[in-house]
Amino acid sequence: MTLLSYAMLPSPDPLQAGGTATLTLIVSNSGRQVVTVASIAVTLPVGTNAKDLTADASGIQSQLPPGWNVSQSGGELTLRPATPEAARVAGGGLSFVFARIRLNNQPGTVAVAITETASSPAQPAPQPRTATLALYKFPPQFQVSELSAGALVVDAGGTATLLWTGTTGTYRMQYSPGNGPRVDVPVGNTGPYTTQPLFRTPNVVFTLAVSVTVPGQDQPLVTQRQLAVDVRALTIDRFDILPPVVPVNGVAKLTWRTSNAASAIIQPGSHRVAPNGSLYVVVAGTQVFTLMALDGAGNPVTEQKTITADPSMTVNAERWISDGRDGLPGQTGAAGAPGAPGGTGGPGQGGTGPGVIVLAVPGLDLTGMNGRVRLASSRGGHGGPGGQGGPGGPKRGGYGGHGADGGSGGTLTVHFTHVPGSLPGQLIVDVSGGKAGDGGPGGGGTPPGDRGDPGRPGPAGVVRIVDEGQSAAEAGRRMAAVPRRIAARSDTLGGYALLEEPGDDGMLMLTLSVSGAADVESLVVPLPLLSRPDGWMAVQGDDSTTLTPPAVPCAGGATFTFMPVAARPAITLFETAGGQTRTAFFSGG
Repeated sequence: MTLLSYAMLPSPDPLQAGGTATLTLIVSNSGRQVVTVASIAVTLPVGTNAKDLTADASGIQSQLPPGWNVSQSGGELTLRPATPEAARVAGGGLSFVFARIRLNNQPGTVAVAITETASSPAQPAPQPRTATLALYKFPPQFQVSELSAGALVVDAGGTATLLWTGTTGTYRMQYSPGNGPRVDVPVGNTGPYTTQPLFRTPNVVFTLAVSVTVPGQDQPLVTQRQLAVDVRALTIDRFDILPPVVPVNGVAKLTWRTSNAASAIIQPGSHRVAPNGSLYVVVAGTQVFTLMALDGAGNPVTEQKTITADPSMTVNAERWISDGRDGLPGQTGAAGAPGAPGGTGGPGQGGTGPGVIVLAVPGLDLTGMNGRVRLASSRGGHGGPGGQGGPGGPKRGGYGGHGADGGSGGTLTVHFTHVPGSLPGQLIVDVSGGKAGDGGPGGGGTPPGDRGDPGRPGPAGVVRIVDEGQSAAEAGRRMAAVPRRIAARSDTLGGYALLEEPGDDGMLMLTLSVSGAADVESLVVPLPLLSRPDGWMAVQGDDSTTLTPPAVPCAGGATFTFMPVAARPAITLFETAGGQTRTAFFSGG
C-alpha cells in the first residue's frame, strides 16, 4: 500500500479512442506525517490493444511542480524531486500534467501503474510500493453532457430537476436525500429527472453514473457526472410575544417568522398557521406557547415562549360606562281622507353619541411588565324607529301611508392619551356605535287598498378611534391590544371584534375576538377557519364556518384566526343562544 494517495483526471472526460488526451496525476498526503519521496514512476501501457493506452508514447509533454524533474523510457515516466524541500510531501499535495497523449483506436479499460519509492517517520527506509489507476477509453461516438439543475438552491423538503443528454449507455442517478436510504435508480440517457424531497444540509451531491458495454470486453466502461444542490435548512428566525405579561384572561399577540418551513403549529390549541404570521391568544393563566415549524416531510423545529398572567393587573375600581342618548321614534302619519292614501310616517330621530370620550389610560406601552388595566364601556345612542304610515281613508281604495326611515345610530369618538411617567398596563375597551333605527311600518289600507311600504333602517353608528401618542411607534404598541374593527350593528349576547393584521404578501389576516359569550351555543362566520383554541369544535361549510364552544367556555373569551383575504370584507356573524339567533355586522371597505 502506498504512503501517498493517487488519482488520475482525464481530459476530455471521458477519453475517446483515437483522440488526444491530457492526464493530470493528483498526489496527496491524507496522513499526519510528512512523506519523503525518492521517485514516482507512472507507467502508461503502450500498444494497439484495448488494454493499452497509446500505440506511440513519444511526444508526451509534462508540466511539473517547482523542484521536480521527469525522465521517460517508452511509456514509463519517472518523477524525481530535485531538492530536499520538493521531496517532502505534506497535506498540500502535488499535481503532474501529461499532455498530448495520442490514444490508440481500441475502446477499453486501461490500468495505469504507479510505483512509489518513499519513506515516512513511521517507515524510515525508502522502498517501492505500487498502486493501479483505471482509465476508460470510450468509443469515438460516445458523448455525455455535464449534469445541470433547474435550480441550484432549494428549501428543505423541496425537489430539484436535473438535466443531461447522452448517447446510448446505461445511466443511473445516485444521491442521499437526507431521509431514508441512499437513492440509486435507473434513468434514461436524457433528462429531466425530478429528485425526491431533499433534506440533507448544506447540500446534496448527485452522481450520474454511466456505463457502456464494449464487445469483447469483460467489464463495461464507466464515467460519471456530479452536481451539488444546496439545501436551505429549516429555521425559526423569530418568535415574539407582546406583551409578555397580561392580566388574567388578558389578550397577547404572538408573532413569528421562519425560513424554509412548509407549515407551522402553535400549541396549546389547534392553531395550524402559516410559516410567517401572527396570532392573538387569550391567556387565562401563565402559559407556555410552543411554535413548531415543519418542513415538507413533517420534520419539526420548535421554540417556546412564556406569557405570564399576573393577578395583580386588575381592572380599575372605577368602571366607566357612558352611553349616548337614543333617538325618539317618528310620529305616525295622519289618516287619509275618504278613499285617499294615508299620510307618510314621520322620520325617526337619530341617536346621539355620548360626546368625545377621552381615555387617559396610564401606561399604554404594552412592553411593560406590570401595571393596571382600565375597562371602559361606551356606545353611541341607538337611532329612533321611523314613524308608522297613516291608515288609508275609510272608503274603498284608500292605500296605507308609507312608513318613515329610521334614525341614524350615534357615533362614538374615542381619544387615547398618554400619561407621562405612569406604570405600564394593558387597555381593554368595549365600545360600539349606536344601532340603526328601524324603519316605520306602512299604514293599513282600506280594502282593496294595499298596506303602505315600510321605511328603511337608518345608518348605523360608527366608532372613531383617535390616538394621541407621543410617537408613531408608541402609538402602534398601544393600539396593538385594541380591536381594529368593531361591529357596526349588533344585538348579540357576546362581544365580538375583528383584529386585522396585514401580511407581507399584502393579504389581510382576520382574527375574531370573542368575549362574554358563556351562554352561546354556536357561532357561524362566513370565512374559512385557519386556527381555533382548544375545546372549540369547527365545521367547515361551503361558504362559512360553524364554531361550537366547549362544555365549559373560557370566561376570558377566545380568538379565532381565518384564512387570509385580499380585501376587507363585510361580515355578518350569527350567534345562537337560548334557541334564538342574533347577528353582529362588520362593515367592509
